Amino acid sequence: MGATSDFEEANVHNQKGFWEHQSIQSINDEILSRLGYDFSHAGVDWTEPPIFPDNWETSPLLTDLRERAQDLIHQDFSEYDVWGWKDPRTCFTLPFWKNILPQIDYVILVRNPVDVARSIEQFIDIGCSFERGLYMWELFLIEALKHTEGGNRILINVESWTKNWKDELSRLAEFLGVPDKADNSKVQNAVNELVDEGLWHQRSSSRALLTVHQLYEQIYSHDKTQKQLSLTVEQETLNYLSSVALQSDLEKKQRDNKQWEKQLNQTIDELADLIPSGSSLILVEDNMIGTDVIIDRNVKPFMELNGEYCGCPADSNEAIKEFKRLHSDGAEYIVFAWPAHWWLDHFTAFHDHLRSNFRCVLQHERSIVFDLR
Repeated sequence: MGATSDFEEANVHNQKGFWEHQSIQSINDEILSRLGYDFSHAGVDWTEPPIFPDNWETSPLLTDLRERAQDLIHQDFSEYDVWGWKDPRTCFTLPFWKNILPQIDYVILVRNPVDVARSIEQFIDIGCSFERGLYMWELFLIEALKHTEGGNRILINVESWTKNWKDELSRLAEFLGVPDKADNSKVQNAVNELVDEGLWHQRSSSRALLTVHQLYEQIYSHDKTQKQLSLTVEQETLNYLSSVALQSDLEKKQRDNKQWEKQLNQTIDELADLIPSGSSLILVEDNMIGTDVIIDRNVKPFMELNGEYCGCPADSNEAIKEFKRLHSDGAEYIVFAWPAHWWLDHFTAFHDHLRSNFRCVLQHERSIVFDLR
């Protein structure tokens, strides 16, 4: 990945860092700018694809950038047998890089489109709707698939990495021709440190994940007539959407086993005994249970947008702010069900705020409840 000193710095929305090489990012920005698509310009619509002229990648307008890219590769990467970079802009600028690096392998990192759309909607200040975010997900993926068609590529699923990173690491190492690296303790420690489910702000369960048909209808409704996709690329997109839905169905079956059902029923009974009928409560359950399982109570998901679960907070400050809003709206209890107990360890200031200001009336392996009255 090159010198870490050239990586884009971490921030509150990406606490582990972006791992994006700023010099390559700068070249990509300049390519797009010269072709009339400047990511840094306020007037540019991120949700519209760049329109490139034919054979733009060999244009004399980019001669100095080709030289700059070659110098950068020699300076930052020549000592490495296996190297690479990460930058979403490369989905569009890949023809430029293919001219410089004809023997290149492609690792396409793909994330659940629902989570991507929510992340764009919440964290990127471009006034983008959820539906438009889905379209952006499709746009970037289609460009990546189109420009790597016929090449040596692998699709990596983010959700798989967070759940079973060792198997995914082995698969990636095998693809890159360095299978022994997967068993290297230094590599394993580095990956383990980076894979932190607590920092995964947007996570959708099967409840939030749209069906393949619904999702594809939404993302393909934008500028459908302008998209000229080969059948191969379109089919690969559909295959990926199908795999996401299948994975979600498998997770649902796992959650529906007897142990899960027993734990859920015990939790429902305990809350019914503890919280009076008609009460208003905040339910923190990581979108794994659903607010509809608790009847005869006014249940709000956390975090909440228009009555629907909208993901994890960015940090404790955001969690406290949202909690205060719901409390002022009349919430009398806050319940942490077991799938979300990690929140209290991760968002420590939020946990401290609750402990300091409210009485904990129930705490065990299934539920933690604070009385807000």
